[in-house]
Amino acid sequence: MTPATALVVGVALAGGLWPFGGDEAAKERGASRETIRTLKSRDVQVDAEPPAVDSAAQAMDQYRRFLALKTGSADMRAEALRRLADLNLDAGVNAESAGDTAGGGAVYFAEAIGLYKELLELRRTAAVGDPADDADVLYQLSRALEGAGKGDDSLRTLDTLVASHPAAKHQDEAEFRRGETYFVRQNFPAAEQAYAAVLAGGDSSPFYEQSLYKHGWALFKQGRNEEGLASFLRLLERRLGPGGPRPAALVDGMSRPERELLDDTLRVTSITYSYLDGAASIPVSLQALTAGQPEPAWTYLLYNALGDLYLDKERFRDAAGTYQAFVAHDPVNDEAPRLQQAAIEAYTKGRFPSLVLDAKRQYVETYGLDTPFWATR
Repeated sequence: MTPATALVVGVALAGGLWPFGGDEAAKERGASRETIRTLKSRDVQVDAEPPAVDSAAQAMDQYRRFLALKTGSADMRAEALRRLADLNLDAGVNAESAGDTAGGGAVYFAEAIGLYKELLELRRTAAVGDPADDADVLYQLSRALEGAGKGDDSLRTLDTLVASHPAAKHQDEAEFRRGETYFVRQNFPAAEQAYAAVLAGGDSSPFYEQSLYKHGWALFKQGRNEEGLASFLRLLERRLGPGGPRPAALVDGMSRPERELLDDTLRVTSITYSYLDGAASIPVSLQALTAGQPEPAWTYLLYNALGDLYLDKERFRDAAGTYQAFVAHDPVNDEAPRLQQAAIEAYTKGRFPSLVLDAKRQYVETYGLDTPFWATR
């Protein structure tokens, strides 16, 4: 008997002598054999889906291996190309966001660009999928090109997208990105058209408010002040509403980005009014905005911003005159007394003592306790 045989026989004998290895063990072995025999009559379900991977890097490696085999149907290759390209694009964006300095992001973007182009060619030559789906591929390709620093190619891709797929789901973002690119390049007519396309799509777009703001700027840069002003006022109306809560309460409740956008919008409206007829332009522009509806509750912000602009430029009389213009326009407004005080301060800074006295006299006459201002207060 060999040592190996002896070991097997010894283990078998030990099993028989082991206190728990008698009849119960035999029953369990019999049950196991019965279970195995029953498998012959069962249908085995095979999952055709690819196995789950632990990470994006593993998934990318599997797709690369599949594509390197040059096998599979055109549909399968198209899907693999798309998935691998998307993973590369995401990896490039993540590397860029993480401040990668080793050039990893550029490698990912470059591979994504090649894959998207190959996918578009395969879809064209093999008639794979719905041609409308090319819009998604073009959109992703433009992002990869932009990430790779190929701004001209990215812009041309976006131009192709909006021209060939006007109803694509990414249309508003594509137009907004076109507008941003053209604006940076100071091609303001093209930027204006791109932003206008976003606005034409309706105010449900997440890019609507930013497009209103930049549309106004694009017109302003072309010297089309009144048209630009209309966009800025529409943005204010959207942010502050025609009525409802006092604008001061709305402003106080804004987040920092929202407040910055509001301040920037008021700043450019004040510059625009200074290029037109100053404070006299404000009621005219509001009439065009409201079309006969009640004047918005935030009107005083326009006068206040214009007055502050003049004050910054040390045009003290113009500043005081603007503040007082609102008082004359709506003397019982809650904000009117404050603007009259601002006029007094502007005259004081400009060293106009006689005008200071006149402004103080007007304040007392308009806001004394027996004046109409207090009739409903």
